Amino acid sequence: MTFVLLFISTYTMAFANYRDGQLDKYKVTGKCKVEQDNAYAETVLEWNGNVTIDARYTYVNLTTLRKETISKGDSHHNRVGVSFSAPTNCLSIRIDARHYATAVGQTWESTTSDQSRMPDNLSHIQ
Repeated sequence: MTFVLLFISTYTMAFANYRDGQLDKYKVTGKCKVEQDNAYAETVLEWNGNVTIDARYTYVNLTTLRKETISKGDSHHNRVGVSFSAPTNCLSIRIDARHYATAVGQTWESTTSDQSRMPDNLSHIQ
């Protein structure tokens, strides 16, 4: 008797919420994370240099079922981050971030994104 196990995933995530690289011998990372009612994104350089982040946070209003997007950006030395909070009666959908770092005459750029798992009754909104 032969048994066949079939696994079907109805939800897949093809998002990369962490990227790293090098500027000369110095590590640089970009990451983001979305939770049910908040999100953050961050760029970190392990050396004296400039880092920048531009992020877009999308959430859904549970009363109107409308998606809204907020954008934030910031620049600093070595480490920079932005955070978002969903308004009352709203649920996070995703965050997309673009990360930049410059040091030792070099530039690093990457993108990250993270998406939350929507409840089944709202899955059509994504």
